[in-house]
Amino acid sequence: MPTCALTEAGRAFALKTAEIPRAFAAKTGLQPSELADLRAMLADLRERQKPTKT
Repeated sequence: MPTCALTEAGRAFALKTAEIPRAFAAKTGLQPSELADLRAMLADLRERQKPTKT
């Protein structure tokens, strides 16, 4: 099975963005369970925004 790896730019981007979830949690003051609820609500909203198939 072939392997896949990030490029140097991809690794730099991953390092740069790794702190975003912790920073978001700190800024909002939400507890982990509240963040999980928010994530679920946003996923549900995203699903409801998709066009319906006829």
